[in-house]
Amino acid sequence: MQESQRTFATMFLWLTLGCLTQPALAQKIYQGAGNGAATAALNSMRADIGGADNSLTPSAQASGRREINWDAVRLDGTDFNSTTTTMVAGKITGIPANRFQARGVLFDGVNAVANDGFVSANAGVAGQFPAFSPANTFMAVNDNTIDVNMVLASAPATTPVPAVTRSFGVIFLDVETANSSSIEYFNGNVSLGKYFVTPGPSGEAEFLGVRFNAPIITRVIITVGAGRIFSFANGQVTTGLGDQTVNPLQYADQAATDDFIYDEPLSLTVHEAARTFVATGSPAAAQAALEAYRAAIGGADNSLNATPHASGRREINWDAVRLDGTDFNNNTTWLIPGKLTGIPVNRFQARGARFNRVLAVSNDGFASANPTMAGQFPAFSPANTFCSFEVTKDTVCVLASAPTTTPVPASTRGFGAIFLDVEKDHTSAIEYFNGSISLGKFFVPKGANGETQFLGVLFPSPVVTRVALTTGSADVFSVSNGQVISGGAESDTKDLVSLDDFIYAEPVLNAVSVSSASYSAAALASDTIASVFGNFWRGEPTAASTNPLPTELNGIKVNVRDSAGTEKSAPLFFTSIGQINYLMPSGLASGDALVTITNTEGRRATGVVKVETLSPGLFAANANGQGVAAAVALRIRNGSELI
Repeated sequence: MQESQRTFATMFLWLTLGCLTQPALAQKIYQGAGNGAATAALNSMRADIGGADNSLTPSAQASGRREINWDAVRLDGTDFNSTTTTMVAGKITGIPANRFQARGVLFDGVNAVANDGFVSANAGVAGQFPAFSPANTFMAVNDNTIDVNMVLASAPATTPVPAVTRSFGVIFLDVETANSSSIEYFNGNVSLGKYFVTPGPSGEAEFLGVRFNAPIITRVIITVGAGRIFSFANGQVTTGLGDQTVNPLQYADQAATDDFIYDEPLSLTVHEAARTFVATGSPAAAQAALEAYRAAIGGADNSLNATPHASGRREINWDAVRLDGTDFNNNTTWLIPGKLTGIPVNRFQARGARFNRVLAVSNDGFASANPTMAGQFPAFSPANTFCSFEVTKDTVCVLASAPTTTPVPASTRGFGAIFLDVEKDHTSAIEYFNGSISLGKFFVPKGANGETQFLGVLFPSPVVTRVALTTGSADVFSVSNGQVISGGAESDTKDLVSLDDFIYAEPVLNAVSVSSASYSAAALASDTIASVFGNFWRGEPTAASTNPLPTELNGIKVNVRDSAGTEKSAPLFFTSIGQINYLMPSGLASGDALVTITNTEGRRATGVVKVETLSPGLFAANANGQGVAAAVALRIRNGSELI
């Protein structure tokens, strides 16, 4: 099907700062099948995480990684102050849920560690699970799933504190069949995606790891092979199915695991951890989740005020859109008279949202465009509902302003939406971006036929510069040459989804910090001069006239919060309506830092900058960050100086 003929397929909405750019991947995936490839993939993920290996440090750290290889677990019953469960003497032991709390993970129950590849519990897996890092391997007991919760690294006797991480990776052993083993990543109860292990040769290792661009993982579920290797109850081991290589008649791809690796688990409150609000089922359940999200945003509903505010929220429920062709000064696209209309890109600029192409609003749940969907999309807030009008849709987040004015890019703390009739896993989602960097893709939990779902994610600061909403797996309808074409009925592989209410925190100004010398935004170091460009509310150019430099100039302040959660005020050189020059504070921790610009009126702009130990740059003679350096050369020859 030509793109021009497609209309209501998977829907993407972009809530964007600055120029529209192609989005970066939501995450980086590391995978390798076979011993050599698995080792290379693990090493690649380890290098990208960077920093120190904190595995033997039983307290929370600001950066680095944790690893578990199970080899320090004693199998003689004396491990962990003799609180383990002997399953096969000297061969297999069950470790308690908090065995590795000191490394920032908490299991959902007892899991098993073996030094013989679990052969003593199931002879049908002999030779299939050679240890990746000898000699111990790891597996669930009584089933084939391992549930891992992230916590701050702490003494096992203390109350665990929930935490968040950017990544998680696992060495799998003997995955021979596609889609039999996987890792699913979660933020709370909201799935961030399920990733399958690439199968490899019999008896060899596979690696799968995913690293997100923000610390949003609070839990992972690891599915290992086709079924349980063994069960343990009342002190007795019961053998599970054998592996398909050892016993082809049983056709079971049995697998186990070895090494785990993940970014240092961080505080939920300090490190821009996302909070998810989700519900599926009745409109009342969705309403309760939306109300909780509304309360978490706080402040007033600014939806009917076409000027920017310092706080509060915006909502869109589509019900004020007239479907008779007269809406928005007769500037709509009439698709089905009185039933379905296309709204222009700036229809909701007054509420801080701007689309990049026409989108559709309907008062009959799109039944006039696709009769097979009659009754599937009951309006959450009667009577209008909303859906994409082509395969991809961009929506720019701007300061609330009159639709005829030039939009000013902005950012928000979070965004939520009512979904209608999500019936399959991983077909509908909201992905959150800061510029071109994804902060995570959050999937809408499925419900029953015709039910309502709500999903919203809220960050502590306005770091979200755009969002992408995916609705369903196929088009509800399309339009070609002015004619509406039905997308057909749902099926076992086809999930059609629509939308209703949007809710989001008040969009505020955002800005990108660059080197004042090179104008590069790649990275900045402590004690270097930075510039940030945007609209900063104070029109009179003001230069600092004191030493030391002030941390407030013309009512403007710049704060930098580093990756360790330490917030420092930045000394200011210069402020104006379009530019601020400041000094990156001393002693910043490496990693992503949040830069927040505020003024005495309470307005705020934010941006994220990568902090590195060194970030050299030369001021240019032509002041554009390129070309000949703004410098003099001093030569000394035979004791004489020549400039």
